[in-house]
Amino acid sequence: MGQFLHSINEVRKNYSKFDAWEQQQADERAKKEYLAKTLDIPQDKVELTNKRAQTVIRATEIMDARSEDNCQNMEQVTGILSAIPILAINFGQLPFMNWLDKKIRSKYDKKIEVINNEMNKKFMSGARYDDLKSMRNEIDFLRNKKVKLSNKVGKYTPIASIMLILASAVGMILWSNSKQKEASRIGRYQAKQNELKNIENFVVYTPEQIEKAKEIAKNIPDEKEKNSISKMIKELKDVQKDKKAYKEWLKTKDPNEIEKLKNLNFTQEQLEKGREDKELIVDAVKEINIKAEEYSENVENSFDTLQTLSWLIALPLGLGINKIMKAFKATPKVKNAVSISIPILTPIFIALFGTLEEKKASRVGRFKAREDLLKNPARLMSYTDSEMEKAKDIKAPEQKQSFVQKIGDSFAFLSKYYKDKSKYNKYKKTTQKENEKLQKALKEVEITDTQRQEAKTLQNNVFRAFDEVDEMSQRYS
Repeated sequence: MGQFLHSINEVRKNYSKFDAWEQQQADERAKKEYLAKTLDIPQDKVELTNKRAQTVIRATEIMDARSEDNCQNMEQVTGILSAIPILAINFGQLPFMNWLDKKIRSKYDKKIEVINNEMNKKFMSGARYDDLKSMRNEIDFLRNKKVKLSNKVGKYTPIASIMLILASAVGMILWSNSKQKEASRIGRYQAKQNELKNIENFVVYTPEQIEKAKEIAKNIPDEKEKNSISKMIKELKDVQKDKKAYKEWLKTKDPNEIEKLKNLNFTQEQLEKGREDKELIVDAVKEINIKAEEYSENVENSFDTLQTLSWLIALPLGLGINKIMKAFKATPKVKNAVSISIPILTPIFIALFGTLEEKKASRVGRFKAREDLLKNPARLMSYTDSEMEKAKDIKAPEQKQSFVQKIGDSFAFLSKYYKDKSKYNKYKKTTQKENEKLQKALKEVEITDTQRQEAKTLQNNVFRAFDEVDEMSQRYS
């Protein structure tokens, strides 16, 4: 909760700076794209950048896959658990209302019975009817109170149920999000400790080595698809198993690691190499995260708008259900409960569906960013100050949008999103599986000592950059 409040405060403080930063990043991207098209860049340098970009993007893809699988698994489990209290309150309100109404009636009926018995005794003992007026008045008072309380139960129980549903929904959403983020972070840690532990994943292979790996990959059988439920259970168990190790790693992780690197002495060649790595890795990770946020935000805006206008759906839906209940002669209490529940539950269900689609949008955005980067890897190259000066007048279109423009673009974006989503689903079933087999095959290819050393450096830099950029992105999302 403390980190949540700190994140909110940091967003508040930096919100005004974000628009300027976003425009600056877009301008820099436009400059690099311009230079990539206009400068006479040696072909071997472009090819090397392309290979290194593929290596970095492949590593981020593996980390994303682990992170997203864990997040999706946890989302399904927490989604089911989150629905339990909401459904229990919603479907339990009528039995609870009947129980409470019966309890109240029973309580006052017993009081009335006691007074009636006392009044009969006095009457049998010779008391006059007028002498029992106070007792008769008390009985009338108790009967009226019983009716009033019974009516209040029918009126306010549905309202109280809705308030409980809202409170439960908010609490469960916060809990669910925290568990999903934790699972996602553990997923990145697992990827580094498993799939990406071997430096072969970061080797820039020669064309000959890749061709040799492709031949090996032809003989690698397709992995048998695991039952989705058993796969989910296994992965969730792995998350719990690795949670302790992840927390231990967090304790040992030096928060000042990057600052300490600034104080070390490096050769000019090392600094130049580091600058190239920085441009490549940071730009790639940044582009992927920005695209993921862009897709996620557009989908979120669309569903938020639908949620706001949900009364247009809830109104005819409520009227239709009321007609059905009238036809089946439902009691006023039942009709009252349903009339209140429908307008409240409709936006809740839209919000839940929107949250699920929003997370999918983030994955589609990452896929689209990787695809775009590989189409033009030269934009990930490091350019000198003199080269950047040649593009000083190049500007990107204005990034800042009004609220109305954002909403309009979000709805226009939906058609593009669903096309990209279809493409992403096809990629997962075909190309991704081929890439995984090729990656396995590459581990069987011999590499040189130079390739090994460069791969180790690239691995460290990728892990460091990805941890910093992606951690901040998740924390404030």
